[in-house]
Amino acid sequence: MNNSDSPINLQYTTIQEEVPDFIYQGLAKYVKDCNTYYSQPNFLRETITSKFKLPSSEWVFLTNGVDEAIRICLELFGNSTHIFTPTEYSTLHQFCPSVIAHNSLKNNLYSISSDKIENVSLMIIANPNNPVGYTEKETIIHLLSNNPQVIIAIDEIYGEYSPHLSVVDLLQKYNNLVVFCGMSKSYGLAGIRIGYILANPTILKKISEKATWSNVSYLSCGTAQIALEHEEYYVGLRSSILKRKKEIVDLLEKNEFSVIPSLINTITIKFNTGSMATDFVKLLLKKGILVNQGESGGKVGIDSSYVSFVVGTENQMKMLTDSII
Repeated sequence: MNNSDSPINLQYTTIQEEVPDFIYQGLAKYVKDCNTYYSQPNFLRETITSKFKLPSSEWVFLTNGVDEAIRICLELFGNSTHIFTPTEYSTLHQFCPSVIAHNSLKNNLYSISSDKIENVSLMIIANPNNPVGYTEKETIIHLLSNNPQVIIAIDEIYGEYSPHLSVVDLLQKYNNLVVFCGMSKSYGLAGIRIGYILANPTILKKISEKATWSNVSYLSCGTAQIALEHEEYYVGLRSSILKRKKEIVDLLEKNEFSVIPSLINTITIKFNTGSMATDFVKLLLKKGILVNQGESGGKVGIDSSYVSFVVGTENQMKMLTDSII
């Protein structure tokens, strides 16, 4: 067990650093106004509109986390839903009758096809993907063009880690494009449950009819607003996390671990066998460090020879590397 005798949980891909003081300090004005109901607080929608340079706030719909965004789209468009694995969508079968998974990890490289896909109503693509891989913007453009009859939802919950991949700028060109974003992964605010859908107003009108009138917390919207007003802080935080990740990956590869490429705050190691991966997980568990093996942590399409973990704080990562090297 580690020095504090409490486990270090590296299973969830959220930022491990503490919530910054400016969040607490800025919440007072929102607390004063939380004695009534609010539907889709416009101050946050306007901020998101400005962030992504959208035509108006009518292109933004706030959701109770990206989970609600996915659930609503499944209800509306998900008669035949296609996903690309390995990915994090282990619960989709609860909300739609047909989910078809395309195995997109071959020879430890993640790649999806941009060909036309028959008998599909909805595609969901996480980009960048968790736990591994990403899809080039050009591939998504080809998918949109080759499948105009299909709603293509790009989950950019980790998008701030690789903004060059974002397809938000394509929303006005492709009527079948929907983008999911949120505050959980890139801002370390998973507990406030704020996600949002970016799409043309025609699609968002249909989506709004499937949500409750007051589906998001006013205080949570205030928290998200404060965070977005401090974007410079989060840019620096994400940069430091990715720098720490590179240092750890370099160290692992120097010691002959096989690390699978990714663009998010997660490291995935491929072992020769599932039993070798299990031994690695048990070794870390003895040190009080929790990581994911195979499909644990809500993932699908990845076998037990893979181990993944989030890039934690500097101290957490030192304890991890000291345990295995």
